[in-house]
Amino acid sequence: KTAAYLDRDMFVVENTGTEATRSASWSAGLNIYLVPQSIFKFHPSFDAAIRGVLDSDPLGCVVILASPSRSIYLHRLRERLGDEASRRVVVMGEMSRGELMRFQREEAAVALDTF
Repeated sequence: KTAAYLDRDMFVVENTGTEATRSASWSAGLNIYLVPQSIFKFHPSFDAAIRGVLDSDPLGCVVILASPSRSIYLHRLRERLGDEASRRVVVMGEMSRGELMRFQREEAAVALDTF
């Protein structure tokens, strides 16, 4: 099962089971840009890359992985990105390697590496 909600300005998808990412109806019609790295590895200069992707693709949505224990990093990212870009950032709970590989293969249009 997947629970999705808007946490202030970021869209959050909580995985509640091993098959959670299979019901990704929230992504229909969007171009998914997956960042498969943990959010604490994001350098602040990576924000410009995220904004560039979102500015270039009106149907683009950046998916990042983060657990609730990383909420301070999410708040910092939201502050740096601003309201408009933050609304197109989806935060998904951390996944098993298999779930991540399946999501990357079947859902994501592009995988972005942090710097």
